[in-house]
Amino acid sequence: MTRQASKRRDGPGFLIRDIKAGDLDYLAENLRASDRAELAAASGHNDFLSRLSYSVDLSEAVKVVEAEGVPVLIFGYAPFGPDTKAVWCVGTKRVQRFTRDLVERSRRIIREWFDGNPAVQQLVNVTYAKNVLYHRWLESLGAELFAVQPLGHSGALFRPFIIRRGSHV
Repeated sequence: MTRQASKRRDGPGFLIRDIKAGDLDYLAENLRASDRAELAAASGHNDFLSRLSYSVDLSEAVKVVEAEGVPVLIFGYAPFGPDTKAVWCVGTKRVQRFTRDLVERSRRIIREWFDGNPAVQQLVNVTYAKNVLYHRWLESLGAELFAVQPLGHSGALFRPFIIRRGSHV
């Protein structure tokens, strides 16, 4: 991809690009309260930079949503099984809602991930039970969310979800 193509605007006010130096530091310092709570509930600690670095290191694909020159959202997927990837996402407080354009672009990226991995049949993970913004985003991507379960550190409540091949359009 040319440098010019990688800077293409993906919608009003944002672009989706590969991760670059400084992104994780900025994101860790500016995470939404719900994402801070989710990461702490999942891991039992508040070292958000370490947790984000770990997620990126494990991932096969990572994308950053940038708005006004700063990262506002990061998402990716990591190996989980022979036909399954674990998909994840966290953002800053600047992500108050997912615009229609960002949802459409997210759908295209999910489709590209499936198309680029013919063996993969599903993307899975869990989301913090109180992270309602992400529940709506996941449902708009075709995810099926399941009943709340105590899965996190100290019994924190999470909702498992699955995005099946073909349901993400």
